[in-house]
Amino acid sequence: MAWAKECDRIVERHTKTRSNLHVIEAMRDLKNLSSSSTSDVEAV
Repeated sequence: MAWAKECDRIVERHTKTRSNLHVIEAMRDLKNLSSSSTSDVEAV
């Protein structure tokens, strides 16, 4: 999944300025989005 690699890059950047809790919440939201509309996420 292409979005997974992009997500890792975004998380890596965010962990430098935000707490892990925010990252976990963001990851959870991304997983929910990908499960309902994977094609839309990959298109972005």
